Amino acid sequence: MRFLVGNRPLTTCSLAAVILLAAQHSAVAESPFRGVYAGIQGSYDTYDVDIRSSNLNADDLELSGLSGGFYAGVNTAFPGVDRAIVGLEGSFAFNDADGQVSGGGDHISIASRHTYDISGRAGYEVTDNVLLYGRVGWARTRFSGLEPTGRTTLDGIRFGGGAEYAITDNIALRTEFTRTDYERKRSSDRRFDTAQNRLTLGIGYRF
Repeated sequence: MRFLVGNRPLTTCSLAAVILLAAQHSAVAESPFRGVYAGIQGSYDTYDVDIRSSNLNADDLELSGLSGGFYAGVNTAFPGVDRAIVGLEGSFAFNDADGQVSGGGDHISIASRHTYDISGRAGYEVTDNVLLYGRVGWARTRFSGLEPTGRTTLDGIRFGGGAEYAITDNIALRTEFTRTDYERKRSSDRRFDTAQNRLTLGIGYRF
């Protein structure tokens, strides 16, 4: 028995649907920004730290330095919006930013040790090899010097954006700027309010 859909056999319609789905899958696969990827990155970091204590008030003590690490994530097409992507990404970086301040008999020397984060990304492929994107997520950084003894871990909200340029189907360069606003920290008679700005360059490989 042969079933009809309109004036066409059902088998013909099914074949057309399979061809359409295959074509859509091929178009997604051709994008250099969709799929699983990993890369390495280097950054220039600055931290603004407001310090309050019984002996010292310092506005915007600045830590600065370089960091380096790696990132990995996955991107997929955003349903119903051509050239739009959404994804999830995590990264880890070793930091080398430090600074110090003295006053009122109090001396504070602060250094950033390492950071890891996870964030969501959303972007748009403005051309076949250029992606513009934004990100928002969570970051955790280990510091020394915030407390009189030991090291301190701060959590914060990281947000920003950047651009990727695909130099091949599998390799992409990126640059981005992010800001992280950390939770306030109180230790003994000291109170710290910390924010980080990060300018990053990276190169990634799509598997």
